[in-house]
Order: sequence, then structure tokens, then C-alpha cells
Amino acid sequence: MCLLTLSACLPTLHNLQMTHCKVKTVEDLEHLIECEELSVVDLAHNKLSDPAIIDVFEKMKNLVSSDLFFKYLFFCM
Repeated sequence: MCLLTLSACLPTLHNLQMTHCKVKTVEDLEHLIECEELSVVDLAHNKLSDPAIIDVFEKMKNLVSSDLFFKYLFFCM
């Protein structure tokens, strides 16, 4: 997954839907912090395995909604 340049290419991105994209670790998402206008993130049905992903969301200034449906099952494995 290449999110390294997401903030440079889409500085006014408000809504990001990444369902079923095999997102697993904090490294897959940490660059979203740079997308300052991002307010909605949909990560439903991914295989998130790193509880530190919550730290990424905490740093996102304008985040209003995040869909983590079907995620936390993998934190316990």
C-alpha cells in the first residue's frame, strides 16, 4: 500500500474509504496524519493487528468518524 504521497496529492481529501484493503499495521496508516482535512475514514473489514492504529486516529485533527467494524477481533489473536 502506498500512502506515502497521499497528503501531497490530495491535500483536501475529506472522506477515505478503504474497506477490504488488507490494512494491517500502523505503518499502513500513519501517513494519514498528514491529511489535515480528512474527517471520515472507513476501514471496515481489514485485518488490523496493531493497537497503535488508535494513536494515528488520535492525531488526526479533523477526524469525526472512523468505521473500524470487524477490526478488534484481530487485536486479541
